[in-house]
Amino acid sequence: MMRKLQIALATALTFGISQVATTAYADNSALGVDPIFPTTQIDTKTGYYDLNVEPGQEQNLEMTLMNDGDKPMRVHVSANPASTNDNGVIEYGKNNITVDKSLTANVGKMISVPDTVWIPAHGTTQFTAKLRVQKEQFSGIAVGGISFVTDADKGRTQSTGVQINNRYAYDMGVVLHESPDTVAPNLNMHQVRATSVNYHTAIQARLQNDKPAFITDMKSHAVIYTAKDHKRVLAEDKKNQKVAPNSHFDYTMMMADGQKLAPGKYVADIDLTAKQGHWHFKKEFTVTAENARTLDEQNVTISHWAWWQILLLILLIILLAILIMYLVRRDRKRTAELRRLKYTVSEVTTNEGNQN
Repeated sequence: MMRKLQIALATALTFGISQVATTAYADNSALGVDPIFPTTQIDTKTGYYDLNVEPGQEQNLEMTLMNDGDKPMRVHVSANPASTNDNGVIEYGKNNITVDKSLTANVGKMISVPDTVWIPAHGTTQFTAKLRVQKEQFSGIAVGGISFVTDADKGRTQSTGVQINNRYAYDMGVVLHESPDTVAPNLNMHQVRATSVNYHTAIQARLQNDKPAFITDMKSHAVIYTAKDHKRVLAEDKKNQKVAPNSHFDYTMMMADGQKLAPGKYVADIDLTAKQGHWHFKKEFTVTAENARTLDEQNVTISHWAWWQILLLILLIILLAILIMYLVRRDRKRTAELRRLKYTVSEVTTNEGNQN
């Protein structure tokens, strides 16, 4: 049965305090989105909506959708608040990231869009999203995006039998301001836990930006050590991280392949520096015996063989090798004996023939 592989050809939005960029889609993408800016646009040179708004304001956000493909294109549309994934990347498309409790101005709920829209082959379609700013006033910025995702475009089948389906995506950024006053971001660190990520043992620390402002160009240095004797278990550096306003993510530190995490108390020491500030956190967490055992069982890089099982396997291999050597030598002896007997019989027969 032929397996199907869907490849999502989309790159992430890059948002910042002073600039926001729309999705830069791949060269072979058939989908394009061109915004038509309203009079409330702050800077028309940007490729995203950066709007001055008032509480309760209503206006249309118009765009031209382009299809460079040879077939009509069905596009699925959604409006979403900005969120942060566990890699420190801001996302604007539909995802499973929960909305942070600190978010009071959800752009995803302020924008109404149709579920789907069609674009003719080698053609364009005019698209309108309706913005209804919430009546409750908000400070700082409210950020989200309008996401466009095409149906899977059935592609060619490789010689391996894998069918390639291309799915194109484009995210249009939306930033709302009600006041020129800026708000400084703020990071908090909540729970720290040992967990399994993609069948590898990891330490995750929940970081939260509870203010309506971006954190950009963030670099970090994280250390995990035992609480009792300060023995270092894990150290990791990261850079170029971003955090969306009023969002949270699980800062993830991966254990080395084959490394086990023993039961006990540990300390997570994380230092973070960004353009907007500096934060330093220390938090103790506990790994129970049951937790450690579960992590080891789920870790594909850890051998789950007991020492006696490994020893038994080695002995079996040695015995098998001895048996093979014995059988080979026995067969060689038998072959040599048969050749000798055959030669003897042949010699006797020859001598009898000569005597006659």
